[in-house]
Amino acid sequence: MQKTENYIDQIIKKIDSINDNELKVNIYRLIYKRNKLLESVNMDVLTGAYNRRIIDSIDNYSVIALCDIDDFKYINDTYGHDIGDRVLKVVSKILIDNSNKEDIVCRYGGDEFVVFFKKCSLNLVQEKMTIVSKMINDYFKNSKINISFSVGISSNENGKNLNDTIKEADIALYQTKAKGKSGITVYNNSNYKKIY
Repeated sequence: MQKTENYIDQIIKKIDSINDNELKVNIYRLIYKRNKLLESVNMDVLTGAYNRRIIDSIDNYSVIALCDIDDFKYINDTYGHDIGDRVLKVVSKILIDNSNKEDIVCRYGGDEFVVFFKKCSLNLVQEKMTIVSKMINDYFKNSKINISFSVGISSNENGKNLNDTIKEADIALYQTKAKGKSGITVYNNSNYKKIY
């Protein structure tokens, strides 16, 4: 990361040394457009969260929360995809609003989201996800749709492989579903054999 910052600093110094102000402004505009384009490639258009492509660039996280909207297929089948899309947007917004700036909220697929927390303890992530679940329930409380939310959490102990941490969060999510949904489960090594 330090090398990238130094490289960017060098580029900015070179641009600032250009005497032609019009050229300088045009270069900054191109950089801005390039950054926006790169951002749009990694964004889920519907929800405003990142899409799965962002996962390849994640190298620094402490805890992962894998989240799933319970019975989402039923919501789509009963109320239509427009309502389903609205639910996805609301859930995404609540997740993003309750994450720190350095955390990454990603639509993992369908009705699943994964949140990569950069500097959070397991306990803090549990607290955050409890608040998120309550906010989601409260948001839809007065509507005809009952929305519940299941979460599986895993930590990056000893610099584990990212894919392994996601698999562990998926196992914990499966446990939440098996226990009746609408809850949070933290992955524990001893639980692995009970599931598979």
